[in-house]
Amino acid sequence: GLDLNAYYQALSDLYAVFQPLLRDRFLDDLPKTLVCILSGRQDCGLEAELTKTVSLELGKPLLNFVSSLRSQSCTTLNRNGGSTSFLSDYLRTGESTSAALDGLQNTLINILSSFPLSGTLMGAVSSLVDATVTYISEFMATLLQVPMDFIKIALQFGIRIPSLEGKQTCEQDLKQLIMGINNNVSWSFGTSIIDILLDIFLAQEQPLCTYPGPECLNPQSVPFQRSVSESKDSTDYYQDILLKCDRHNLAKLNDTLCADILTGSRVGSSTSVLTFCREMSSLSANQVEQVWSNMCYVIQALMSPLFSRSSECTHSPPAVTPPPEAALLPHSELPRVAREASNLRQLACNYNTWLEDEGVDAVLVSLCSDNAREEFAKQVCNNALLMRKLLSEEMNSWLYGYCANSSADSAYLVSQFCVYEQWMAQPSVNPFLLEFCTSLDGPRLTTLICEDTRFFMLLFSNPENGRFMPNCTTLPPIPDMDSIMLESCQYSEWHNVTQITIDVLSECIRLDHIGFTQEVCSNKTFLNSLLLNKENAWLENHCDASLTVIPPVVTEHFSIAGWCDYHTWGERQVDDSVVGLCSQHDQVAFQKNVCCKTSVLQKLLENPQNKWLSSVCEEKEQEYFSIPLSWLRSVLSSAHITTVRLILQYYNRNKDTLQLPDLYLSTMVSVMFQTHLVKDGSLFPELAPLLAAATPADIQALPSLNNNSNRETINRNLKYMTLEQRRAFGLWFSKVMSPSDITRGHESLIRDTGNLIAYLPFHNFQHLSPAQLGNLSCLADPEDLLVYKDTELFSVMREIVMNCTHEGLSLPSILVSSLLLNSIELKVPSSLSSDRLAEIAPLLPLLGVPFLQGLTPSQLHPILPVLSSVSFSPAQLQHLGSLIVGLKTEALLSVTSDRLLSSLPAMAQYTPGLSPLQAHAIATKLWWLDDVEPFLYCTPLLSVMPRTRFIVNNITTATTTSWNTQQAIAIFKKVHETKPNLISQDFSLGTVGQGVSCTVLQEFFRADSSSPAVRRILLLLKQQPGPLHTSVKRCVIEVLYQFEFFSELLKDLGAEIALSMTIKKFPKDMMDTLRRMIIQEPQHFLMLARTKQELLVDKVVQRMGMYTGVFTEEEFISLGIMAPFVVDEVLIQLDRSFFTENLDYLQGLCYSSGKMNIVARILQDPAAFDLMTVGCIEKLFMSQRQWERGDVGSHCLNENDKRRVFEKQQFVLQFFLGFLKVPTCEILHTTAPSAWTSSSLISMTTSAFSNCLELMGQDPFSLITQLGWIATELSVEELSSLRLTERRSIAAMGAISVWTNRQLAALFSAILNSTKQSPSQLDYSTLGAMGYIVCGAKTTDINVFNAVEFKAVLQLGQLKLSCSEEQLLAFIELLTHSFAFGPTSSWGTDVFIEIGVLAGIPDMAMSALVKMQIEGIIPVAISMIPADKFAVVFNQKHISMFFYEQAAAVTEEQLSKMSDVQKTALSLVLTPWEARPVDFR
Repeated sequence: GLDLNAYYQALSDLYAVFQPLLRDRFLDDLPKTLVCILSGRQDCGLEAELTKTVSLELGKPLLNFVSSLRSQSCTTLNRNGGSTSFLSDYLRTGESTSAALDGLQNTLINILSSFPLSGTLMGAVSSLVDATVTYISEFMATLLQVPMDFIKIALQFGIRIPSLEGKQTCEQDLKQLIMGINNNVSWSFGTSIIDILLDIFLAQEQPLCTYPGPECLNPQSVPFQRSVSESKDSTDYYQDILLKCDRHNLAKLNDTLCADILTGSRVGSSTSVLTFCREMSSLSANQVEQVWSNMCYVIQALMSPLFSRSSECTHSPPAVTPPPEAALLPHSELPRVAREASNLRQLACNYNTWLEDEGVDAVLVSLCSDNAREEFAKQVCNNALLMRKLLSEEMNSWLYGYCANSSADSAYLVSQFCVYEQWMAQPSVNPFLLEFCTSLDGPRLTTLICEDTRFFMLLFSNPENGRFMPNCTTLPPIPDMDSIMLESCQYSEWHNVTQITIDVLSECIRLDHIGFTQEVCSNKTFLNSLLLNKENAWLENHCDASLTVIPPVVTEHFSIAGWCDYHTWGERQVDDSVVGLCSQHDQVAFQKNVCCKTSVLQKLLENPQNKWLSSVCEEKEQEYFSIPLSWLRSVLSSAHITTVRLILQYYNRNKDTLQLPDLYLSTMVSVMFQTHLVKDGSLFPELAPLLAAATPADIQALPSLNNNSNRETINRNLKYMTLEQRRAFGLWFSKVMSPSDITRGHESLIRDTGNLIAYLPFHNFQHLSPAQLGNLSCLADPEDLLVYKDTELFSVMREIVMNCTHEGLSLPSILVSSLLLNSIELKVPSSLSSDRLAEIAPLLPLLGVPFLQGLTPSQLHPILPVLSSVSFSPAQLQHLGSLIVGLKTEALLSVTSDRLLSSLPAMAQYTPGLSPLQAHAIATKLWWLDDVEPFLYCTPLLSVMPRTRFIVNNITTATTTSWNTQQAIAIFKKVHETKPNLISQDFSLGTVGQGVSCTVLQEFFRADSSSPAVRRILLLLKQQPGPLHTSVKRCVIEVLYQFEFFSELLKDLGAEIALSMTIKKFPKDMMDTLRRMIIQEPQHFLMLARTKQELLVDKVVQRMGMYTGVFTEEEFISLGIMAPFVVDEVLIQLDRSFFTENLDYLQGLCYSSGKMNIVARILQDPAAFDLMTVGCIEKLFMSQRQWERGDVGSHCLNENDKRRVFEKQQFVLQFFLGFLKVPTCEILHTTAPSAWTSSSLISMTTSAFSNCLELMGQDPFSLITQLGWIATELSVEELSSLRLTERRSIAAMGAISVWTNRQLAALFSAILNSTKQSPSQLDYSTLGAMGYIVCGAKTTDINVFNAVEFKAVLQLGQLKLSCSEEQLLAFIELLTHSFAFGPTSSWGTDVFIEIGVLAGIPDMAMSALVKMQIEGIIPVAISMIPADKFAVVFNQKHISMFFYEQAAAVTEEQLSKMSDVQKTALSLVLTPWEARPVDFR
């Protein structure tokens, strides 16, 4: 009987074996398994072994099945009497296939149900069948979904894009296929890969209606239909192409589709393809080749039955018999057939649309040219307009050669493209175009090359064109100066190749192309020694191109000197053909002896045949401005002085149209100065237009040219020069004019010297006599001027001094008080006319508040425009109420928006004169208007955030407005949210760019990491109106470090981003580039922390080799702003004379207090200190103040430096002016109130003290030292009784940071009492004015503050508040209100920047901060976090996210509470240039 249990056991065993193959992830892991098996590895695992075994066992049945299918299709083919293929037949039976698959399961179940099986066995069988059918269905779905990806990857691995063969042919079909795969092209193939696939898989049912029959009622002629025999032959050939499995040297993984899949830039790839690519990426090159080969053999074995054509599949076409009429179907019953082009090429190669299309795919152009040569030649090669459009794409350069060898009209092509006159206007000529014209227009082109020097130089300045150099019967025209250069081209003398410059190499290539190719390029040892210099890397490509076709040797058949005897031409008639010959072959000598000699030129011009000489002689001058920059110095150095004059004359006439770059002009003037001016000083006046292009070094190296004419030339052009150039001329003039020459000079010396006198070094002025100084009264000692007080001259001198005040010069107090203020007319202010007030306007601030109070509106109104440019103090402005900058904050807040808007243009002009309270009031009322941009810096973020959508909608205005950092970040978020295309397409962000997030930057660089795209982003960041946030700079650097071309981007980074880099491993050339960048943009260096500045300079100086040997003056100057930051031992090496001769230059640098001491010791002249008068001391103070307010000084001194400078000022003032027990208000203006003793200030007269009280309050050291007691010594009761109603009064008290807690509480209560407001009624303006007083509010008071009005956080967040942690947490709670910034988890970098020191959020929230939030915490806020809290909330991961300034702000107390791991993380942040952790705070 039937042993059902045995069957049950067999089925159970079979199900258990297949169970691993039926799990959910098996299909996803199948590519990994197959790759492992095919690579020959032995560690693939149990599933892999099972898969391998099953595959081998199924192989033979599968081959039999495929063969049977093939024979089935042949049988069907025989029955239908047509030529068909397996796949075609298979597709016809597609419907029955799925039906069969569905019925398979039912059939098996029906069969099994007839057996008396147990329920368990039936369940097992049903499970097996279900799983098998499901498995097959899923497998088929996957097979249909992803095959194209696998086909692309396989083709990309196995078929490399071939290069041109000797016959200029290539496997074009394969190249097109690979290019299409790589570029995601939608194909319309011709006789290529598509023919292979059609012949093998989809053979045509019949020859597409080439004869009439039942299925072809209307036969059409098909022009490109292949015969059956042709199809068979070509298919056999194609089988050989596709079934070659012995390919080696496969493509790399990064050259295939896998590169995009692995980086995530290709969307929509299946999991199995991703798995396959990952597994392939882990294999070695040999393993990859093994996988490809094994897979190829497997496919070959499976597909060979389909490719082969058995005898039974080959039949002759059936006899053609007309169908009987009865068999014809009615028209309405004819089968519907979709219309299609008779040739797919016609769909793609629609030449009529190519001119209209914005761009034509280069691959499509190649495809059409390959598949329809005659039509392509007719439609493209014979259409110059279309051809030029296609040639604008570099990938289509092959069109030149293609059309030259096509059936196109060659005469037409020459007339359109070989227009040599137009070539002369181009910077270079495309080698493909030159080859094109050489083949079609060779004789004419050769003649022109050999006869026209300019044309010759244009073509062969490009080494790639060297192979086209013709065999001229005479040498190409070479200037005489070239013979000088040829002396350098003695290659046998090039023993030390390090001395061979780029200029020499370039000239030898130009003048001795053949010899250079034979002696240098052909000598690999010699060439390699030259290539050791990285600057000569271009030479390798040149030699490769030159060796391809070595130009023929040219020989000279006549003697130039014999024909061109110019010395006789002025006395005899010269044949015009000889004139033409010499002008072409002896250019420089011809120019010198003909063009530059009027008599000879006029003689030749008498012959009408020589009229061309007029334009040629000028043209030769123009040629010099076409010389490449790399050759310019050597060519001009060799030019004759007469030629040089002609060049200068031509430049002077045409400088506006020439538009030469600055570097070109700088090189020109450098050669003129160093070479020609030394020989002939009379050339200097002709150099006038080029003086502004000279470098300071070239100026200082000028020869002595001391005459009135040359001085006038310099003075006329000083206005066009930079300050460095003017100072350089001053130094040069100081060498020309010795001290004795100055002393002996006439009284008119200053007038004769002109403006140049202002740039003489300081020590030269010491030799000027009083008579020579003339009316420079403003620089005189006041005591010398007062001698003339009762004379007629005094009134003249007073007017001169008054003029000095109009020019903005600071004058000694005694000079002002004695000459200007000590006047009877000033005793009665109301008696002065408006005109007189306008004259003395600069003096009005010195006259004090009482004087201003005595002026009437009728006096002030006519001179308001004049007064608007005078710097009054806030108190004085309030007494000049007609000036808008004098309006109280309360008045501005009460003005309607419309009225305030009408005054906005006037207010915007005086933004610097407005107090912070005034500016905040204006900004908060009107900030959303376009014209309010000058006030955006003080606009709260809480005002901006609700209106970001409105701002982004007007994107043009948004991207051109100067936002602060936090505003830009908030607006960028909205742009990213609502206008993502603006970012993804071209990153057109304008001024919003400073708010870009790191995530978006990383995405953009991933999407397009090409050099142009990266440089476009860097340019955008460099153009931002304000400093970039550290997070942006750090992000850019982290991304760019990954690019291979990172070193090439240094110049594009800009100094601001470059200074955030780790420069420890910079090579010398990159360090030198960084040095130049810092000199050009010194403000970014000055904004670094002092320790960071010193470390940076130390690295630069080390790498530049300046620590070896003597530190020279040139090295000092080459460091620019960094020079004073060298170590002390290096700085003291400089000679004292360098400092005394360059005081103006030194004054523009930045010094720490220590470096100031060194420079002071170097400059110290004991005799000078015996002459320290009041006037000298005042000038010293005024000079220091002027420097501190300048671009350098304002960023130079830190708080410690300022304190030390102040202490020295105190000492100097009290040591030298101790005899002045009681200062005047005027001398407090010229010195500093804080430098005087408190007893001296108390001794001042009441009026003087009152006038200067505001000045004292503005002195930062006064508030802390001498004058601090005025306010801080008031008792709590006295403070409580103060009437603080005006915001200005509140702000004055709120600016003091040294109040005690009790005093702060008293002041806060006084404000509430004075303003009659409760804590909840305080507005943002009052809260902002409170400043430090805000810490006097109780926690319960803070809790009821209006969250909407806490926009004042913008001002309060910048102060180092002395609030308790409870108060700070209350402020944070206020900021988390829904009307403010919301929960802390939603805060971004912008919010943390805005709130500043108020970043002390609760412990749990702070420990949960992410990098983006930590980056927004300002350094001061870091230092204010309690030490115990700091150690708990910031682990080592958090600390590693700090930037340098944050880490440097960590206090000693915080450090003491940190663990060793935290300290190590902190040290690594603080030591960006060191190899080991060191504390460099």
